[in-house]
Amino acid sequence: MIVLTIGLHSLLEYPLWYAYFLLPACFALGLALPAASDARPAGSGPWPWLGGLLIAGSLFAVWDYQRIVVIYAPSDDAVPLTRRIASGQASPLFGHQADYAAATSLPPGPNALAAAKRTAFSLIDARLLMHWSRSLEVTGDVEGARFLADRLREFRNPTGDNWFAACTDAASAPAMPQCQPASAVVDWRRLR
Repeated sequence: MIVLTIGLHSLLEYPLWYAYFLLPACFALGLALPAASDARPAGSGPWPWLGGLLIAGSLFAVWDYQRIVVIYAPSDDAVPLTRRIASGQASPLFGHQADYAAATSLPPGPNALAAAKRTAFSLIDARLLMHWSRSLEVTGDVEGARFLADRLREFRNPTGDNWFAACTDAASAPAMPQCQPASAVVDWRRLR
């Protein structure tokens, strides 16, 4: 039950990324596995292969994650950010983290918009909503930009509050999509 509970919880959040969730889950899984009996040798059956696959998968995940680490913590001799992001986007396990970096660091436009749409499946926060809204505006979808700004306004997040502070200037507020509410309900699937 412990393994199933932790497994279910990990589908909703990221607890298995943290050692204090991962190690007890592995310990509980080890306790749940059948013990080797005298009737069959300890190394027979699928368990050694399964163990080997788990170790290989873990090593692959660590290697794959290194493509994402260099985006957020580059070394002194790192390649330019756009190349690090492109390398990270090729990651089969953590590509959405590179898409987040692309959506929030590239200039607003089609590339940042595509990255925002891909990473929104995994992560929505104030920073992403602001950049996604700007990219929608630049690509001509002002109504979609206003819709996302309305969603950000609902968060009541200090980051969003700073972005909306520009709306207090009466001269520039009408030209900024985030200052005007959406005129209609936008189907969120259209933004994906």
